[in-house]
Amino acid sequence: MLERFFVKPQTVDRIMDCWLGPQIDEYVTALCDRGYAPRSIYRRVPVLTKFAAFTAAHNVDQIKRTEVLIEPFIDDWLFTRRGDRSAEACRRDRNFVGGVVRHFFSQVVSKSDNTSHRTAWPIPFATQVVGIL
Repeated sequence: MLERFFVKPQTVDRIMDCWLGPQIDEYVTALCDRGYAPRSIYRRVPVLTKFAAFTAAHNVDQIKRTEVLIEPFIDDWLFTRRGDRSAEACRRDRNFVGGVVRHFFSQVVSKSDNTSHRTAWPIPFATQVVGIL
């Protein structure tokens, strides 16, 4: 599935060569199945490849043991990109990176299905505004 989003074979090879490569590919497949936009996938995959490199640098090669490294990874991510960024930008980065890694774990490791199964109302606010029809 990675070949669909990353044109250069070197990029796909680099992603698949990291120790979480097959799981990242599975995550991209899950995102596609749920209708995520390509832009979202382009933003998420580099975070996960950096996470794989970070965990490998900490000598972790079992996916169940990587969850304890999520917070240190987020701190490292922010430290390397902080520069003169505002506190608001750092907060957004922290939320994004943490959300991506946690979503990866929920979709690939835990195999949880947290998709919404609600049906939309046929006419929004119809019950709240009298005489709308």
